[in-house]
Formats: sequence, C-alpha cells, structure tokens
Amino acid sequence: MTSKHTPGPWDVRTWGDGSSEDGFTNVVSDTEQIHIASDVLEENARLIAAAPDLYEALKRLEYWFDTDQEIIDAMNTDERADHMRQAGIIRAALNKVEGKT
Repeated sequence: MTSKHTPGPWDVRTWGDGSSEDGFTNVVSDTEQIHIASDVLEENARLIAAAPDLYEALKRLEYWFDTDQEIIDAMNTDERADHMRQAGIIRAALNKVEGKT
C-alpha cells in the first residue's frame, strides 16, 4: 500500500526572518500549488518538507529488509533478532504514515 499524500517535492519558503510577526515559514508543494503547512518554525518546516523523501527511503529499506532472504539466513541468532527489531521499527513508522495504526 502506498500513502496518498500530496506528491513531493515539498519546499520550505520563508518570508521575512521566519521567526517574528513580520516573517513566516511555509511548506509548499510546487507540483500541486498548495500549502502543506503554514506559519511553522523553520526547523519544523524542513522536517515536514523532507517527509515524502523519508517515506520513500523507508519503503526501499523495508523492501531490502523483507526480500534479501539469503542475507537473513546467513545471520546468527542475535543478528537475526536485531534485524527483526529494526524491520519492526521501519514497519511501525510506515504504518503510521499509511494510517494503519
């Protein structure tokens, strides 16, 4: 399943100094011509703007974790357990994005 979010790239746009009444920071999608988030701290805006890229990176990592059975089979018990814990963290984050939690 894929997320139905506004497609990236998302960009950070700051007017003024971004931290006072005279300035503000928005996250926008140029492809959709919409605001993703308005009047947020610049640090938060950068994190929000990176969300589509982070989602795609996690999807690719999940694929690698799930499909490289030869590597998994070569792991010792502790390595395999750690691998499964890390895969669980990845899946939990993806489930959150995809509204499955």
